[in-house]
Amino acid sequence: MSKTYIILLFFCFGCLHDPKPVNFSEIVESFNKNKNDFSTTPNRLSEKFFSSELNNVKKELKRLRSVNIDDLNDEQKIDHRFIESLLVGKEITYEDIQSWKRDPRDYMNFRTLSSNLNGPKSCEEKAVFLLKTLPIIYNDLNSGLEQLVEYVPRFQELGLYMAKNSREIFDTEIKNMLNTCDVASKTHILEASSRVLDQLTRFTQFISDDLPLKKETTFSIGKATYNKMLKNQFLLDYNDETLWEFGWVEFKRTLSEMDALARKIDSSKTTKELLIAIKMN
Repeated sequence: MSKTYIILLFFCFGCLHDPKPVNFSEIVESFNKNKNDFSTTPNRLSEKFFSSELNNVKKELKRLRSVNIDDLNDEQKIDHRFIESLLVGKEITYEDIQSWKRDPRDYMNFRTLSSNLNGPKSCEEKAVFLLKTLPIIYNDLNSGLEQLVEYVPRFQELGLYMAKNSREIFDTEIKNMLNTCDVASKTHILEASSRVLDQLTRFTQFISDDLPLKKETTFSIGKATYNKMLKNQFLLDYNDETLWEFGWVEFKRTLSEMDALARKIDSSKTTKELLIAIKMN
């Protein structure tokens, strides 16, 4: 092999592995474009989706962290830190916390549904929204039936309450909306809503009867995850111990200030007695 060929081969290899310079403005634009994609993603609560999201977040973090901070202006540095904190929050959610394994409430995303039903949109807009959203909600509940594998008593209690009190949305609110609207898709909406209601019934029964039979755990995320959240997501210069110490000092300071104020109001009563009296009046 000639020296010229070896040099040429080495040069080409270097070209192939020369990374393209990272454009921070493109990162910001991409982040802003994709940050709200969750709400309309089919199978958005499936473990496969979470795994895919975790992989994407790690890629975004790697790309963001490849940016030379020294090349950014002050405003961009703030944006860089802010975006990183949000991405780290997602990474912690998908990789460490994984609440979808234990919290039934994760699978009942009905708030946007109810707000759209009772909001100012036209009948046609509401109908389009329902046709798009109801199958997604059905999939959400189905994911819950498959993926809830841990039993946290408090989460089960709150989830059961939420499930039972959400039936009205599909039993009444959607029907009431359709009674005031003359839309061609009315039959399809009612059928989709009925399927969701049946699935919600199954999900409620699962929470009530099957979930307590799963492995019992707690809602604690652990010290390591908590400290990671404090430092990299919430950007605080505290760990679990120093934050507790800070909170305890602030708590005692607040009590002291309340006692001083209570003495000014009525020196014959304790702070607790004064608070009760104020509440009763």
